Amino acid sequence: MIEHIGDIVACEPVIAQVRASHPNAFVVWIVKPEFASLLANHPNLSAVVPVDSILAVEAIVDSRVFDVTVDLHVNAKPTDVAGRLYRKTLGDPAIDTENYLGKGSLLRSFSLGAGIEPRSAAPTIYVPADAVAAIDARSLPETFVVVHGAAGTTQEKNWSPPNWRDLARYIVDRYDTDVIEIGLEPVIDLEHPRFRTFCGQLSLMETAELIRRSAFFLGVDSGPAHMANAWRRPALLLFGRYCGSDAFNPYDGYYRDAERTVILRYRGPLKEQSASAVIATLEASPLWNETRAHRGRRDAFNISIPR
Repeated sequence: MIEHIGDIVACEPVIAQVRASHPNAFVVWIVKPEFASLLANHPNLSAVVPVDSILAVEAIVDSRVFDVTVDLHVNAKPTDVAGRLYRKTLGDPAIDTENYLGKGSLLRSFSLGAGIEPRSAAPTIYVPADAVAAIDARSLPETFVVVHGAAGTTQEKNWSPPNWRDLARYIVDRYDTDVIEIGLEPVIDLEHPRFRTFCGQLSLMETAELIRRSAFFLGVDSGPAHMANAWRRPALLLFGRYCGSDAFNPYDGYYRDAERTVILRYRGPLKEQSASAVIATLEASPLWNETRAHRGRRDAFNISIPR
């Protein structure tokens, strides 16, 4: 699985599955360089090999350089060559970009596509010491909410920036907690002493470590949401209709077990979801209320950070 953050994090349990089947093997993960840090510290990997394109995966599979190859990509995935789709020869090529969403979580659908037994399991992230030190150096507030409001170029998954601003303003006005926005580009335009943006400032593993320390995670279906799932962070995730589905859940682990509490679904384009509906759901969320010591204006948050 050469990309993206969410796909790689969701498929991380496959490493343990492969290692259990081949305890003495030299286990390699092939990935694009910009995502290699997600896997670089994994104790069950022998090597992480960077490639620039999914077309390189075709060549590697065809070469049979590995004794066992687990290809987690779905068939007919677009490549960086116009009009050229990924040609899958291992596993189940019948699982493709048109139907994989109907197969279950990302881990389940990609495992089926790879021809291996689907096993539901929570992902794990291994953060290096330098990323921990970098976040230590940020002098973070004692408690904070992390917001990730944009799923890259997948506009269908995104909520509107004015609504994100209204939600962030509601939180910092009402509760005694900071709000930190993460991502490549800022979505929230808000001036407030307890709102800040780290957009474009963090590495992948620094982002993971920041999310680990958060009291609560607010976002859309995205790579950082998969990180929050790995850390079992209390959350409210905003989902709209995606590829015609109102029920898709890409996660295994915490956000599958707590789906009814964590995921707020809108049966239509997410951009049409109102800020008032999200605020009402947040206030009613048992996970949100469990992070707070008291109700009322400027409540103190009470969190426990897992190590």
